[in-house]
Amino acid sequence: MLKITPNHCVAARTLSSDQHTSFPLIARILRTVPEANAFYFYRALHWYIGIRSMNLSEFEKDLKRVEIGSIEFHMGRGDFENWILTTLGDATLAQEVHTCKSKTGEDLRDTLIRIVSNRLTRLEKFQ
Repeated sequence: MLKITPNHCVAARTLSSDQHTSFPLIARILRTVPEANAFYFYRALHWYIGIRSMNLSEFEKDLKRVEIGSIEFHMGRGDFENWILTTLGDATLAQEVHTCKSKTGEDLRDTLIRIVSNRLTRLEKFQ
Protein backbone atom coordinates (compact mmCIF):
# COMPACT_ATOMS: atom_id res chain seq x y z
CA MET A 1 0.00 0.00 0.00
CA LEU A 2 1.38 3.37 -1.01
CA LYS A 3 1.31 5.80 1.92
CA ILE A 4 1.56 9.44 0.93
CA THR A 5 2.08 11.96 3.70
CA PRO A 6 0.94 15.59 3.54
CA ASN A 7 4.52 16.61 2.64
CA HIS A 8 4.50 14.20 -0.29
CA CYS A 9 1.17 15.66 -1.45
CA VAL A 10 2.68 19.14 -1.52
CA ALA A 11 5.54 17.77 -3.62
CA ALA A 12 3.09 16.11 -5.99
CA ARG A 13 1.08 19.29 -6.47
CA THR A 14 4.24 21.29 -6.94
CA LEU A 15 5.60 19.02 -9.64
CA SER A 16 2.26 18.52 -11.37
CA SER A 17 2.06 22.18 -12.22
CA ASP A 18 4.72 23.44 -14.62
CA GLN A 19 4.15 26.99 -13.38
CA HIS A 20 4.95 26.25 -9.73
CA THR A 21 7.80 23.77 -9.90
CA SER A 22 10.20 23.54 -6.98
CA PHE A 23 13.71 23.42 -8.42
CA PRO A 24 15.29 21.96 -5.25
CA LEU A 25 12.72 19.16 -5.33
CA ILE A 26 13.44 18.44 -8.99
CA ALA A 27 17.16 18.32 -8.22
CA ARG A 28 16.44 15.88 -5.38
CA ILE A 29 14.38 13.62 -7.62
CA LEU A 30 16.96 13.60 -10.42
CA ARG A 31 20.05 13.25 -8.23
CA THR A 32 22.27 10.18 -8.06
CA VAL A 33 21.78 8.55 -4.67
CA PRO A 34 24.48 6.80 -2.66
CA GLU A 35 24.98 3.12 -3.41
CA ALA A 36 23.28 2.20 -0.13
CA ASN A 37 20.10 3.93 -1.33
CA ALA A 38 20.11 2.56 -4.88
CA PHE A 39 17.30 0.37 -6.17
CA TYR A 40 18.53 -3.23 -6.24
CA PHE A 41 16.68 -5.57 -8.59
CA TYR A 42 15.85 -9.04 -7.28
CA ARG A 43 14.10 -12.01 -8.87
CA ALA A 44 12.86 -13.17 -5.47
CA LEU A 45 13.89 -12.68 -1.85
CA HIS A 46 17.65 -13.20 -1.50
CA TRP A 47 18.04 -13.57 -5.30
CA TYR A 48 19.82 -10.39 -6.40
CA ILE A 49 20.28 -10.29 -10.18
CA GLY A 50 23.24 -7.89 -10.28
CA ILE A 51 21.45 -4.74 -11.45
CA ARG A 52 21.05 -1.56 -9.44
CA SER A 53 19.78 1.93 -10.25
CA MET A 54 21.23 4.97 -8.53
CA ASN A 55 19.04 7.59 -10.22
CA LEU A 56 15.84 7.86 -12.20
CA SER A 57 17.59 7.79 -15.56
CA GLU A 58 19.40 4.55 -14.69
CA PHE A 59 16.12 3.15 -13.40
CA GLU A 60 14.49 3.80 -16.78
CA LYS A 61 17.36 2.08 -18.62
CA ASP A 62 17.40 -0.85 -16.21
CA LEU A 63 13.66 -1.43 -16.67
CA LYS A 64 14.44 -2.09 -20.34
CA ARG A 65 16.98 -4.83 -19.63
CA VAL A 66 15.96 -6.50 -16.39
CA GLU A 67 14.08 -9.79 -16.63
CA ILE A 68 10.31 -9.44 -16.46
CA GLY A 69 10.13 -11.72 -13.42
CA SER A 70 12.07 -9.15 -11.44
CA ILE A 71 9.76 -6.33 -12.50
CA GLU A 72 6.69 -8.37 -11.53
CA PHE A 73 8.30 -9.33 -8.20
CA HIS A 74 8.96 -5.70 -7.26
CA MET A 75 5.56 -4.46 -8.50
CA GLY A 76 3.80 -7.06 -6.40
CA ARG A 77 5.64 -5.87 -3.30
CA GLY A 78 5.27 -2.14 -4.02
CA ASP A 79 9.05 -1.73 -4.11
CA PHE A 80 9.19 0.63 -7.11
CA GLU A 81 6.74 3.19 -5.80
CA ASN A 82 8.23 2.95 -2.32
CA TRP A 83 11.77 3.72 -3.60
CA ILE A 84 10.52 6.50 -5.86
CA LEU A 85 8.54 8.09 -3.02
CA THR A 86 10.85 7.63 -0.03
CA THR A 87 14.29 7.78 -1.66
CA LEU A 88 13.76 10.09 -4.63
CA GLY A 89 10.88 12.07 -3.12
CA ASP A 90 8.61 12.00 -6.18
CA ALA A 91 5.02 11.45 -5.02
CA THR A 92 3.63 12.08 -8.50
CA LEU A 93 5.70 9.37 -10.16
CA ALA A 94 5.12 6.99 -7.24
CA GLN A 95 1.37 7.35 -7.69
CA GLU A 96 1.62 6.85 -11.46
CA VAL A 97 3.69 3.68 -10.96
CA HIS A 98 1.19 2.44 -8.39
CA THR A 99 -1.56 2.52 -11.03
CA CYS A 100 0.28 -0.24 -12.97
CA LYS A 101 -0.40 -2.89 -10.31
CA SER A 102 -2.88 -4.79 -12.47
CA LYS A 103 -0.53 -5.10 -15.45
CA THR A 104 1.79 -8.05 -16.08
CA GLY A 105 4.49 -9.17 -18.48
CA GLU A 106 5.74 -6.93 -21.24
CA ASP A 107 2.67 -4.70 -20.91
CA LEU A 108 3.83 -3.89 -17.38
CA ARG A 109 7.40 -3.22 -18.53
CA ASP A 110 6.30 -1.02 -21.44
CA THR A 111 3.91 0.98 -19.26
CA LEU A 112 6.53 1.54 -16.54
CA ILE A 113 9.13 2.64 -19.08
CA ARG A 114 6.67 5.06 -20.67
CA ILE A 115 5.63 6.53 -17.30
CA VAL A 116 9.22 6.97 -16.09
CA SER A 117 10.38 8.35 -19.44
CA ASN A 118 7.56 10.90 -19.55
CA ARG A 119 8.32 11.98 -15.99
CA LEU A 120 12.02 12.37 -16.77
CA THR A 121 11.18 14.50 -19.79
CA ARG A 122 8.89 16.76 -17.73
CA LEU A 123 11.45 17.17 -14.94
CA GLU A 124 14.54 17.62 -17.12
CA LYS A 125 13.06 20.60 -18.95
CA PHE A 126 13.38 22.55 -15.68
CA GLN A 127 17.07 21.87 -15.17
